[in-house]
Amino acid sequence: MNKIFAIAGALCAALAVAACQTTSSGRQAAGQTSPGVPANYKELIAASVWAPLKDPDSIAGAEITEPYPAFIGLLNGGTQNVVCVRYGLKKSSGGYSAKSTYLFSFRKGGIQNIGTLVYAGCGNQTFQPFPELERGQARR
Repeated sequence: MNKIFAIAGALCAALAVAACQTTSSGRQAAGQTSPGVPANYKELIAASVWAPLKDPDSIAGAEITEPYPAFIGLLNGGTQNVVCVRYGLKKSSGGYSAKSTYLFSFRKGGIQNIGTLVYAGCGNQTFQPFPELERGQARR
C-alpha cells in the first residue's frame, strides 16, 4: 500500500514540474514570435485596447510581455501562447488609475480572448515598455 502512495506522489510531483516548464530558453529570438502568435500581435493588441476608449491618448505606463505558453482553461483551448499587457488610464479628475493587467490569447492570426482579471502567470513574466500603446491618436 505504501508503494502505491509513493508512486502516486512521484507521479504528481513529476506532473507539477512538467506543467511549470516553458521552452528551453524561455525567450524567442529577436524578430520571431511564438507559434500561434501573429507577427503583428502588438498592433492587434493596441487596436483592441483603443477601440472602446474615447481618448486613446489617455493610456499611461503601458507595458507588455513577450509571448509565452500558459494554460488558459480547457474551454479556451488548454495551453496557448499568451501576452500580458498592463497600463493605467487617465481619470476624469486628471490623475491616472492604478495599472490593470490583461491577458491576450491568440488563434487563427487574431486575438481569441482578452482576460480582464489579473492572471497569476503574468506576475512571473518580465514586462517591457509598450510605447506603441501610448501613442493612440497618432496610430488611428
